[in-house]
Amino acid sequence: MKPLNRGIVALTVCIGAFSLAVTLLRLPRLAGAALWNSDAVAPSVLAESFWRDGIFGQRTILGDITSLWDVATFTALEPLPFHRQIWLLVPYATSLLAAALFAASVARATLSRLAGVATFAMMISAAKVVQFSQIAPAYRGSSWLLMGLFAYLAVRTSDETEAVPLLLRSRVGLGILGVVAAILIASDPLTVLVVVIPIILVVWDGRRHPPAGAVASKSHLQAVVI
Repeated sequence: MKPLNRGIVALTVCIGAFSLAVTLLRLPRLAGAALWNSDAVAPSVLAESFWRDGIFGQRTILGDITSLWDVATFTALEPLPFHRQIWLLVPYATSLLAAALFAASVARATLSRLAGVATFAMMISAAKVVQFSQIAPAYRGSSWLLMGLFAYLAVRTSDETEAVPLLLRSRVGLGILGVVAAILIASDPLTVLVVVIPIILVVWDGRRHPPAGAVASKSHLQAVVI
């Protein structure tokens, strides 16, 4: 693997930092504009209806299944003070968490923190079309979170020399992870084919045929992330 050009990485990080700062400063306005979209506003309307109109236990039809994660998180946060302001932050916070998981995966797979930083910077330097999916509810932000989560867990568990994450060492942690993964998968069933099954197969193959040597192990982890 060719070493990273530090000048290019520095430029990428600067662009990422500028993009993040501008997005955070304009987030209330951007998120408010996104709520004019009927799909994007659905999670907040449903969350308030569940608590205030007493529709728990009744049949609810979602026009877009990708809003399931946002409906669940918004409903859990609705009793909190200033929940509407918090709702404006949740989709973008989800996107940032997904980017951080991808960055951590790349850093571990390449054994380079610099590569991880560059990955995070690139993912938050989104064009306007992509940015809308990062700040608006029900626009597959949950799909990115699932991919980032599985990529990180795959890198941590595909090689027997890697320490098992703390979250996987207890039944409570496994239970929490299972519930989160189930909601994320239900929000976008296509991720079963494009994320879950491929990563499980790669991890299984890595444990069945452990790579010989540090270089082979490193290459295998890179394949997991890709």
